[in-house]
Amino acid sequence: MLYIILPFIHHGQTIGKFLTKIALESQDKTKRYQYLIHYIPLYLLIFPTPYYIYRLLQLTTKINPILCYMSIILLIIIFFLTICQYILSFFSSSQMRFDYFSHLHHVSLIKAKM
Repeated sequence: MLYIILPFIHHGQTIGKFLTKIALESQDKTKRYQYLIHYIPLYLLIFPTPYYIYRLLQLTTKINPILCYMSIILLIIIFFLTICQYILSFFSSSQMRFDYFSHLHHVSLIKAKM
């Protein structure tokens, strides 16, 4: 919950963004609900995914071992596609999917020295 509440106080900055001098901003004035749209999928869906996978494998093992093997193959395919998207994001200026919905982008807060 700290990482969802902290951006409200520090204008889109978590601890890591504060240390690296990065903030979330939008083209217009940034609204508070945009931080929720940005952070909730990340901390409630993406980070706990290994736990969800673990529970799925426990459930499928109890039901049917063949179903367990099929779910492992499906998870390997999803993992591979996710890694490919992550690697490709380094070679383009594209944003993560939840950034499109929140209309936020990362900006550097470091001023250029003149």
